[in-house]
Amino acid sequence: MPCGPATLGTGRLGEIAVWAAFTIALTFYLVSLWGDARRRRARAFAGALLLGLVALSVSASAYRVGPLASPATVLYPSPF
Repeated sequence: MPCGPATLGTGRLGEIAVWAAFTIALTFYLVSLWGDARRRRARAFAGALLLGLVALSVSASAYRVGPLASPATVLYPSPF
């Protein structure tokens, strides 16, 4: 089965984009640890945390059985 941009659905590309944004935000946070920019570090941490939870929720929605706001979809990211 071929794999590539032509075979990926829009939802899958969105999931990859959210995970990529999380990775970039986390990279900014890790880089800020070696500097004195406390405000930038706090914003990068908050952004990385929020994007990580969004990415986990997007990943969970791909495997959901019930409606969009089902308890399984909402609570899936909580153990992480």
